[in-house]
Amino acid sequence: MKTVLCMMMCVYFLGMTLVAQDRYFFSPATPGTSARMIRLGWVEGMSDKSDSVFENPAALYRVNSLSASFFTTQFMNEVNYLNGAIALRLPDQLGVLGLGFMTLGVNDIPETSKTETISGDPQYFISDYFNYENSLFKVSYQFSASRYVHYGISGSYYHVKFHTVEGKGYNMDLGMVLTNRTFDFSVMVRNFVSSNDIVYKDSYNVEGMEWNNSDGQVENLPLESVYSLRYKLRHFSFFGQLKSVGSN
Repeated sequence: MKTVLCMMMCVYFLGMTLVAQDRYFFSPATPGTSARMIRLGWVEGMSDKSDSVFENPAALYRVNSLSASFFTTQFMNEVNYLNGAIALRLPDQLGVLGLGFMTLGVNDIPETSKTETISGDPQYFISDYFNYENSLFKVSYQFSASRYVHYGISGSYYHVKFHTVEGKGYNMDLGMVLTNRTFDFSVMVRNFVSSNDIVYKDSYNVEGMEWNNSDGQVENLPLESVYSLRYKLRHFSFFGQLKSVGSN
């Protein structure tokens, strides 16, 4: 198992090519995975807690026994964001198992309809309300080749729902962390299964007629590569990061 994962990581880390995609899916992880990550300028892979399942699963090696995290905030007084994660070190040096979820949503979005007045002028009114919810679920496993080299792999489930439209998708992440007394180097490849995208279904039905324009539509899960470095000098730490999303 370890040999296969190491070979896969070598292929993606050393021979990776980025392909431009047309329509990218907006992941709920985009705003950030923790207050600490945002405070560091969105530098990933440096957490020592369970929220590493969202950044780099290889960083879970820093969990000693059990770790749990929770983060919530609100954007523009209406967009609700929260995430939670838990990580447990397995016995007999078998590694660390992590679980995480995050969701980004807006409640009570008005659905409008149109009628005509007696004079023929259009009149608009609120006919109903619906919610928007974009969710991500992670299952991660971390193992160490030595005290200096650590690997991780994650499975991701994406789900988005708004009004009568629902989208689902699956993908996987690979991570590696190299560390010593002077530096920590994190390498992460997210959504490396290029054939898996978000596929939408639309059940909209009005008076027996299906207006399901979103049915069968697809959004791409972009391939992301993240290279992060922490250099430790006495009482100071210096951070740097290079990140690519698709062709950007």
